[in-house]
Amino acid sequence: MNRELRIREVENGYVLEYEEEDMEGNFKLIEKIYQVREEDPDKLMAFQDMLWEIISYFGLIGSKHDSRRLRVEIREHEALGADRAMNDPMRPAHLEMQI
Repeated sequence: MNRELRIREVENGYVLEYEEEDMEGNFKLIEKIYQVREEDPDKLMAFQDMLWEIISYFGLIGSKHDSRRLRVEIREHEALGADRAMNDPMRPAHLEMQI
């Protein structure tokens, strides 16, 4: 089985597109929008949401009981401290994905 999806970056977030087959065998285009929120000036939350959708699309969500599974999280820059980092609009943060 070959599966394909497409990601576009737009001014206010990301658009994920893929085709989905219905019960009659017809394909329709699915478009999901991941819009940047006010509290997310660096787009990390929108991108994280999109990554979870991609993981689900390819059937890799897994279970909490699996010995290995993917984890997608946003981590604050530890040198700033949690309180300062959360309140700083220019906070350095990064998105981390682990297996």
